Amino acid sequence: MPTKNFINLAKVQTAGQRQDKTVDYKDYYGHLRVAERYQPVDVTLATTNTVQDLITLSPKKAAVNWFTNPSFGVDDISAAWTADGAAASRVTTAPRSGTHHLLLNPTNSATNEGAYTLIRNVPASNVNHTYHLGVSAYVRGATAASDFVIQITDTSGTVLATTATISLTASYVRANVIYTLPIGLTGTDYRVRIATVADHNINIYVDDLQVEVRDVNEVTDYINVTAGAIETAWQGTANASMSQRLGTLDVIQYFDLTFVGATYVAFDNVAINTIGNSAAEVAASGSIYVAAGTVWRREWKTNIYSNISFINAVADETPRVYGSVSGRPSK
Repeated sequence: MPTKNFINLAKVQTAGQRQDKTVDYKDYYGHLRVAERYQPVDVTLATTNTVQDLITLSPKKAAVNWFTNPSFGVDDISAAWTADGAAASRVTTAPRSGTHHLLLNPTNSATNEGAYTLIRNVPASNVNHTYHLGVSAYVRGATAASDFVIQITDTSGTVLATTATISLTASYVRANVIYTLPIGLTGTDYRVRIATVADHNINIYVDDLQVEVRDVNEVTDYINVTAGAIETAWQGTANASMSQRLGTLDVIQYFDLTFVGATYVAFDNVAINTIGNSAAEVAASGSIYVAAGTVWRREWKTNIYSNISFINAVADETPRVYGSVSGRPSK
């Protein structure tokens, strides 16, 4: 059985009055357990009389990427990839994220030309849990022609799961394949292989490769580790270790906000002010007036599902709102 990774996220300093909170979560075969998520907010209205979101929810599930160099930030291609009819190299031609991507150059001498990388020590399903190995990547062609597949194979090259044939275009498309892991083969190695279907020599570009082991038959959004973000991190050295994402906020249930300047605020709606709108229109929009200097702590549970928006209440002002929100994370 693989080692369980226990990660204790550094204390999250909120901008409001709450004390620092330690968010503990555990990575166990790709799932993260989070009791509650806190997120600091600090936004100054960019343009007076123009509504703006203080926070917009875009839920992303907790996940771990087993592939240690997903955006090809370091040059480990010769060690990590094996040519199987197509030469593999790291280039800067057209990255989807970061500065580099993988290039596969088929030899154009046969069908099914590709390259593969090895994913080691993958857990097995057991009588209590079924696990799935999911692979996703963004792929495009140097030109809009021909095709490719992504495959999961055993170490002898036998195909265990494959995408359908996907047409190469001049824009990145995300493709994924999932293999249900059998019972009993704990610590097994698998190959992730990207290959042509037809005989062609169109260069294939690959970026943002993600490998997950989950107890649900799905792949999640790509984990783009961002400097300063509290929800994403490397488990070790950047571009040379697994990366992880906490489940981002799914519902805001509590908040602690300080209003610097008079403000109208709305929950799951678009805030408007009385500058050009009637009081009845403001009330109908659900916009709430908040006086300058107010510290608003919502300590009774509420449910905000999409956004908190705000706008100035006094002409020509650009108020600032800061503090923290918390609630249920996406799982």
